[in-house]
Amino acid sequence: MRNQRGLTVIEVVVVLFMIVLLVGILLPNINRPHGRSFTVMCLEQLKQLNFANMIYCDDNGRNFIEIEEASEQSKWLKGLKPYYSQMNQNLKCPSARKTRIDGKEYGGLNNTYTLTLEEEDSSISVESSYGINSWIYNPAPDSNIVENYPAENFWRSNDFPNVAQVPIFADSMWVGGFPEPNGIAGQPPDENGQWDSVDSAMKHFSIERHSSRTNVGFMDGHADIMKIKDLWKLKWHKNFDTKGPWTKPDAPWPEWMKPLR
Repeated sequence: MRNQRGLTVIEVVVVLFMIVLLVGILLPNINRPHGRSFTVMCLEQLKQLNFANMIYCDDNGRNFIEIEEASEQSKWLKGLKPYYSQMNQNLKCPSARKTRIDGKEYGGLNNTYTLTLEEEDSSISVESSYGINSWIYNPAPDSNIVENYPAENFWRSNDFPNVAQVPIFADSMWVGGFPEPNGIAGQPPDENGQWDSVDSAMKHFSIERHSSRTNVGFMDGHADIMKIKDLWKLKWHKNFDTKGPWTKPDAPWPEWMKPLR
């Protein structure tokens, strides 16, 4: 009868090594589908917001929501509410479901923002992680918004051909913004999720929320996952220079963005 023996130290080490190796291989594959599913869910929610906006335009002579002041950038949350509420639309990206722990009302990289909407007889608190391209608004004829934001830049309606590169909604740290190809409104963030001011519009949208990319919904109804550097190549307003300084090979990107394609 053979003598039974236990595992040697070397055999135990080999077994442990194989277990660690398998865990290292399997864990990333477990996490990746989770991240991809969040991205897909976010894209679908942006498509639904696009659809809500399209229905609004159909009901209002193809025109976008009217505003009088730049401070009314949150007006889409109230104007489109009858439409996205009927669709039970979720205004929060699956990757950004929590408000900031420091109590700030604006969002962060993986945070939502909050604000209060005034109704006729009450006020309601809204939480979201999406923002609007504020150049699609339709300023009132007597609006003073055009003192700082040129009237000829606004889209005003969705009655245009070839609008597949015109952003409407996107992952954002705030309700919206007026992006420009350069200057304060076109400056990229010094770090991922940096908040500067309401005027630093491109920083609101330049957030690495989906594996080095971000999600954007477009005027033609589709939504896509975008390389962050390609945000400067989109047609944010009618006269936006899609070949501006931040699209050049020698653009002085901040350190965190240099490795991004």
